[in-house]
Amino acid sequence: MEKQKVLKGGLYLTVVNVFSQLLSIVLNLVLARLLDPEDFGLMALVITYLGFIGLFTKVGFGSAIIQKTNPTDVQISTLYWINTLFGVVTLIVIIIGTPFVARFYDAPRLNDIIWIAALSVVINPIYMIHYKLLEKDLKFGILSKANIIASVCGAIAACMAALAGWGVMALIVQAIIGNLVRLAVVLRSNHWRPALVFNFMEVKEMFAFSLKFKLSQSLLYVDRNIDYLILGKFFNSVVLGYYSFAYNVMYTPVKRISYIFNDVLFPTLSSLQDNQQKVVRGYFKSVELVAIISFPLMTVLALHTEVILNFLFGSKWDGAVPIVKILCFAGAVQSISQLGSVVFNSLGRPIVDFYFGLIRSILTILAIVFGAQYGVEVVAWLLLSSKLISFVIVLLVMYRTVSYPIRYIGQYLSKAILVCGLLLLVATLGDILGFSPVFMLFFSILVGVSGTLLLNYKLLSGLFVVLKKKL
Repeated sequence: MEKQKVLKGGLYLTVVNVFSQLLSIVLNLVLARLLDPEDFGLMALVITYLGFIGLFTKVGFGSAIIQKTNPTDVQISTLYWINTLFGVVTLIVIIIGTPFVARFYDAPRLNDIIWIAALSVVINPIYMIHYKLLEKDLKFGILSKANIIASVCGAIAACMAALAGWGVMALIVQAIIGNLVRLAVVLRSNHWRPALVFNFMEVKEMFAFSLKFKLSQSLLYVDRNIDYLILGKFFNSVVLGYYSFAYNVMYTPVKRISYIFNDVLFPTLSSLQDNQQKVVRGYFKSVELVAIISFPLMTVLALHTEVILNFLFGSKWDGAVPIVKILCFAGAVQSISQLGSVVFNSLGRPIVDFYFGLIRSILTILAIVFGAQYGVEVVAWLLLSSKLISFVIVLLVMYRTVSYPIRYIGQYLSKAILVCGLLLLVATLGDILGFSPVFMLFFSILVGVSGTLLLNYKLLSGLFVVLKKKL
């Protein structure tokens, strides 16, 4: 029965994930045409500012509730009230700090935008514990329904607001409406209600567990979002909007590909932790699978950025073209680099992953601070360099932790790199022969797909057989 719940839940989550990605792509296409780059730049600052305040004022108790075998009503109620208190504190800090943020970035519009966006900080604590209880009980069908309805309502509200000329507020409306709808569905589906009790000693261990989990998540958040806070000081909202747009174009497919593998890779490698060589081979096999998808995908996007962005988003985003071209290669490297953390956690050495995350964050900050002195394109080049250095560090630390043949690096990446080289050759010949950019885009896609299938036929057919058995 429990296995059936998990399998059914996995199916629900897969469907929701695919639907959410398709909806997100369509919504981004619509909003990119209706809104200006400045709107996306302001929104990037707002979301990042709220997120950074949350790093220091909120503790996520969801992981503790799921990890605890049989939490009592007193424990859950206590966590609910602590969570609510943190929400109130976060809101107060945001309100107090907003005028200083607006002056720091010389963007007076941030005052009103941040205060309205901060409503989500009040909404989240009301239903978040209920949401995690449903997750703990494997009620994935209810959670899937809540997320789908919230995503659709948020998307509709954003489009209506954008058409009405609300500008950046359309993006704020999307988040607030989505949260309110999710709140309504979750509270209606979960009948638990907090009792008027508070006993910190009962949740002391759960609190400590949440803090440790929060620390690792905070480093990841800093690494992925510190660029907006720093660049917002050096560049205006329009340039920041171009950068934010370029980063999302690059990172969205990379994130989805890598996260899917992370979800499968961690439990699989954890079961093999007594055989370190199998762990290493499992890691490199996963790197190979991610690389044969992300490397050609990012290469096609980098070589044909102008055609793709103009067709999908319009000419107003031409300023993002050179940034996208560079960040695509950063995304390709990042797609395989972030798999390294799974190995260290699988081997029971999360402290190694923590230190690696710290080094990665420092490299990112240095790249942004130094590059900002010379322009946003230099920032993009230095971010690419930091991703390459991070990947090299992962390989070196892994070699010191679990010795492996150096030939593995070339062996498992050679086919993906070969396809990328073929795509580059095709693009160069197309320029020399004067073929139209649209024709070259479709021809490159054909070459990329064909080359990947031919060079990796055995690997992909084996993967297809495994997936067919699982389904």
